[in-house]
Amino acid sequence: MAKRTRRDLSDPTIKRIVKKQTAGNSRSSDRGPGTRSKAQSNGNALFYAVLAILVVGSAAAFFALNPDSASGLFQSEPAITSNPDPISVPGTPQTDDAVAETSTENPIRNVGNLNSDTAVDPAPEREPLVPTARRTQVEILNGCGANGVAAKLKRYLRQHNVDVVSTGNYKHFEVPRSKIWDRVDHQDKSKTLALLMGISSGYVSVQKDHNLQLDATIILGLDYKNLKPFKE
Repeated sequence: MAKRTRRDLSDPTIKRIVKKQTAGNSRSSDRGPGTRSKAQSNGNALFYAVLAILVVGSAAAFFALNPDSASGLFQSEPAITSNPDPISVPGTPQTDDAVAETSTENPIRNVGNLNSDTAVDPAPEREPLVPTARRTQVEILNGCGANGVAAKLKRYLRQHNVDVVSTGNYKHFEVPRSKIWDRVDHQDKSKTLALLMGISSGYVSVQKDHNLQLDATIILGLDYKNLKPFKE
């Protein structure tokens, strides 16, 4: 067995050493629990700070990967209109404002509710315009020397819808037979004109001259009394 050494407290030196040890133990025992609790509090604060950083970082990463969720989280609810649609109660007459509102809500649908009595009649179809035929334009030349024969023939032709542009004298008055010169090669007009006057088709010839801007030239000869206008 180990031999225990008994302290001799009568020695002043030993007393001082024992007293110092006793005082040191009492001080360490007084501050020990407080120091441990302070260290524990510091450790808890550090733990919660790290936890908060992790939570904030996770939330930031989530919203960065899902922007739609972030916009939907902060999006405000749609505002409620101050004028809701009126509710029609059976048996209650509608006001003018309500009728006007319902009539303008869907004009296309309301058109189908028109009665046959109030339906607007369609506009009558316009007849296509038919271009009117231009009248035959002629000039009359006196080739017989008789007075007033050109004026009398002009009145006769205008009564039959022939446009007499001008009258005058031929270069001489010795033309034996009356004749027609076709200026634009419209034989139908020339033959119709000859038939109207009573001139034989053998005295109808083509003498083109577009500068005159006429359909035909009529030359009255010495036989003018045999023509229809002068027999009447």
